[in-house]
Amino acid sequence: MGCSPTKHFDIVASKPRLKAISNHEKFFVCLADPCTKTSHSTFISEFSSLMEWSVIIYTTVLLLLLPPPCSSDDRLVPGKPLSPGATIVSDGGSFALGSFSPSNSTPAKLYLGIWYNDIPRLTVVWVANRETTAINSTSSSPTLSLTNTSDFVLSDAEGRVFWTTNVAGEASSSSSPAPAAGINAVLLNNSNLVIRSPNGTTLWQSFEHPADTVLPGMKIGIKFRTRVCERLVSWKGLDDPSPGPFSYGVR
Repeated sequence: MGCSPTKHFDIVASKPRLKAISNHEKFFVCLADPCTKTSHSTFISEFSSLMEWSVIIYTTVLLLLLPPPCSSDDRLVPGKPLSPGATIVSDGGSFALGSFSPSNSTPAKLYLGIWYNDIPRLTVVWVANRETTAINSTSSSPTLSLTNTSDFVLSDAEGRVFWTTNVAGEASSSSSPAPAAGINAVLLNNSNLVIRSPNGTTLWQSFEHPADTVLPGMKIGIKFRTRVCERLVSWKGLDDPSPGPFSYGVR
């Protein structure tokens, strides 16, 4: 015996009721009634399309909510000191700048350095205060600050200075104008730590003050202005970044 149209499906097929019934309801009505003229293959095709759009929308929302993969701060500005335990990471995530302590040092000796951020074992490529060791204590921990005169200063709360650049001194002895407000220091993804003026001019960079490691982009030579010979100097020991007995450079 053939199936005869029901009153229910006559209502669904009528123009006034089509406006009141959503596509979702039509799908399930058509699937439930074996007498409907809409085939199951058509329903499956339309339902699959709907699910694909749902997945796309869900994925898009999820990606918008997730933080960017390289959201770490890669720069330092005046009034924002870098304390022990904190780091700044290059934009690409390859290098980090911060304080580190060699193993078996008691009391804890602190050095300001740059190391590979994506290698589990600490691998230091540059050290600032090699000649003057800072001591980490609860009463006076050393911090790195960028001054308004474009200088890095590593000092503690008691006023002891362990390391500083001399950007202000070099600027005063040359014809270069004093830097204006808006300076910043940025750690580049090649490990170069750069102090920049507001217009982007490089005022100081760690590549011109090498430690014991040469990295791509570095040049070892003689500074034209100061006639100072740049040299690589070995560590004193595996856990002692202070200057060692071996050096390499131009004389």
